Amino acid sequence: MQALYMQDLAARVIQRRYRGHKARKVVMQLKFKLIVVYIQSYIRMFLAKAKKRRLLQAKYSVVVQKYLRRYLAKRCYFQMLSDAYDQMKLRKVHLIQFHARVYVRRVRRIRQVRNRCATQIQKVMKGYSARKELAVKRHFLSCVAKIQCFYRRRHLMRHRQACRVQKYLKGLRAFKKYRRLAAVR
Repeated sequence: MQALYMQDLAARVIQRRYRGHKARKVVMQLKFKLIVVYIQSYIRMFLAKAKKRRLLQAKYSVVVQKYLRRYLAKRCYFQMLSDAYDQMKLRKVHLIQFHARVYVRRVRRIRQVRNRCATQIQKVMKGYSARKELAVKRHFLSCVAKIQCFYRRRHLMRHRQACRVQKYLKGLRAFKKYRRLAAVR
């Protein structure tokens, strides 16, 4: 019996050690996977930073190139201007510009005067048409009032005549009723 118990105990120890070994193996595999994930994330981060650095360098180089090209273009432009125009040509250009400005001012003044005149004419015409329209409306309203007055008088006369006829008929009925009552007594 004791031998059976010892066998059972030995089997349990072996099983426990095997299960511990198996669990440690699984933990080691998980740690290995976790380490791999960390390494991958660091590599990705390093690659992303390197890519960002390259993009920034490219962007900065484009900006520098843009300003350099602009500077060279301005320099070339001013050089061409100084070569192409001498003092005489510049005086002629200034004279033409002066006369063009004078002409533009004159045209603007003429347009302003025309606009003011047109506005005054429109104002007078609108006033005239409004007064004329008001006179027509007044005449129309007076005609309508006369027609209404005529019909009201006519209606009033008919109403009075109808009232007279009704009064006569009521009196006649009352008189007949009175005669019947007097005859019954």
